[in-house]
Amino acid sequence: MTDVEWAGCVGDDCRAVVDQLLEVNALYRLRAAKGILGLRKKYGDTRLEAACTKAITVGDPSYRTIKPRCAPPGPGSVPS
Repeated sequence: MTDVEWAGCVGDDCRAVVDQLLEVNALYRLRAAKGILGLRKKYGDTRLEAACTKAITVGDPSYRTIKPRCAPPGPGSVPS
């Protein structure tokens, strides 16, 4: 399976994020796309899809935006 197909297995918003990353300078953004898909192993499909949805909503679909939104909130943290 290609990265885009794997992203589609997670959900529509995850696929949209990977599509956006790979539409321009795909070679340079491939690592970010693979990093986002790698979050699936640690956090699961549901959290990753929710994080991708939030990243699209705020207009910054990048690994740097998605990773912290996948992690469960720590003690005393404010929900994003």
